[in-house]
Amino acid sequence: MEQEIDILIQYGKTDINTKLHLFLQFPDLRSGFQEIDRRHLAAQTEFGSLREEHIEEKCTRSVSVLRAAYRRIMEIKTLKNFLRSLRPSQTLTGSRNI
Repeated sequence: MEQEIDILIQYGKTDINTKLHLFLQFPDLRSGFQEIDRRHLAAQTEFGSLREEHIEEKCTRSVSVLRAAYRRIMEIKTLKNFLRSLRPSQTLTGSRNI
């Protein structure tokens, strides 16, 4: 029993070639090997979906930051134009000085 557990642990930690050899070498443990593979695949799938959610959230935040920056730039441009409109024009100023 202890040897079987060690083999199952080894199977879970090894590369695909060794897994194949262990699978063929120990037919009595195949259901255990399959369970390990099934759990490993489920973990990879779950990790992949969590990773996709993280990337999507990160992109959403980046887009929000860019939108806010764009709005701020537009506000600054609007303020600049407003300030320009408040300044007396050069022609009026020049004619007053004459």
